[in-house]
Amino acid sequence: MSEFIILALIILLVLSLVATIVFFVVYSGVFSDIVIRTGSPPIKKVTIAYKLQQGPYKECGAHFTDACSIGPKQPCIGVYYDDPKEMPEDKCRYIVGSILSEGDEKPDEDLLEGYKKFGFNVISFPEVDHAVTSAFPNKTPVSCMVGAKRVYPKLAEYIALISGRYSVVTKFHLALSN
Repeated sequence: MSEFIILALIILLVLSLVATIVFFVVYSGVFSDIVIRTGSPPIKKVTIAYKLQQGPYKECGAHFTDACSIGPKQPCIGVYYDDPKEMPEDKCRYIVGSILSEGDEKPDEDLLEGYKKFGFNVISFPEVDHAVTSAFPNKTPVSCMVGAKRVYPKLAEYIALISGRYSVVTKFHLALSN
């Protein structure tokens, strides 16, 4: 009888483990729909504190941590300048930082000085009226990897499709998180 109980507990444990893994995969966005749209961007004119980086995009996480440690309530932003399929990984350029203000509001001076003290630069991006955007759930560290693998190819495909309709197409990617 005890062998039956042990076997039942092992089966229950395995099923629980499988259910946990399935939940984590779904929660991380592996099966999320990717919707690409053209229209008003999710952010307006922004002032950001940033550091310019060069190297593989997959190593940007530590730089996001640096930015968040100075202003933990500030949304993070990443701007990726190069296509890693066209540029060697170690030559890819990007900036990582935090949004200090949006629209006409002025950045908090103490926060601004805090970022500058740690070597961050400050820049304002003008408002644009039209952008290609997509959203992907950023719930776990796996979400970042899955999102990069699933969203960027779809964005590139969409931009290539519409680029014949516009005289100028500027490509850069914003990664926002709260």
